[in-house]
Amino acid sequence: MSEYREPPPSDGGRRTGWAELPDGGIVRLASAGARFGARVLDAVLLFAVDMVIILVNVDWSAFGDELQEESPDFTGVFPGAGFFLVLSAVSIAYEIIPVALWGRTLGKRVVGTKVVNAQSGEVPEWGKAIARWAIPGLPVTIAGLPAFGFGILWIGWLWWILCYVSLTWDRVYQGWHDRAAGTLVIKVAQAQRSTKQIEGVQPEMNRVQPDMNAPYSGLAIAAMVCGICGFITWGIAGVVGIVLAVRAKRDTQFGGKRGEGMRVAGLVCGIVSASILAGCTALVVVGAAAGS
Repeated sequence: MSEYREPPPSDGGRRTGWAELPDGGIVRLASAGARFGARVLDAVLLFAVDMVIILVNVDWSAFGDELQEESPDFTGVFPGAGFFLVLSAVSIAYEIIPVALWGRTLGKRVVGTKVVNAQSGEVPEWGKAIARWAIPGLPVTIAGLPAFGFGILWIGWLWWILCYVSLTWDRVYQGWHDRAAGTLVIKVAQAQRSTKQIEGVQPEMNRVQPDMNAPYSGLAIAAMVCGICGFITWGIAGVVGIVLAVRAKRDTQFGGKRGEGMRVAGLVCGIVSASILAGCTALVVVGAAAGS
């Protein structure tokens, strides 16, 4: 049962940002922006884990004093299809286990969203968590099997994208995977504040929960875009993303605009990509100093 007891306004079939459960519970829905932000953070985390697995799986004997003419062998630890199976298992476990046990992955936890059973408002548990992953994820996994030579992988990814985009035209933000599994994604009441004045705090500094029809913060959107681009610009755009994310905080937390999830995603991606830039710079400086 949700801790939100404020009833949703009469919607006439339109979006209100709230949903009423069959048992009478009222839940505040996570916006499309917050869900996209969580998805970006989860993708960054999985990418980092996959890179570690790939590096562990490299046959470093291909590198000596001089790089051999042949490309390095990527079947050092997990030979053959084992490499694909390990990467798939990590992704599947990350998407299913946290949702089944707690209703949220790390990305969802950071932006303050949670997956719940659409009937009861409780954690979806194993059956629904598996179904929720399988609708978009299983086609991608099958299409990526080495037996197909990755020739149809684009079909799986197209279906994956459509599943997640479908939530944008649903009244209660249910994507096809949510509808099939019977789940909702809600906004968790973390540090929830009303527009009433908080003791010792000026009224203009009170946090305001944005209406679902409120505009998105342009700074939050720009922060997320720059944070993501930081990974292809060696962290340079990530630094810009950090600055924009900090400036967007007033819009999303006190200005009544939407986009807090995107702001957080931009901040995290910016920090990670900027850290990569700092690490590479440090390695270059140390290498130059050692060589001089």
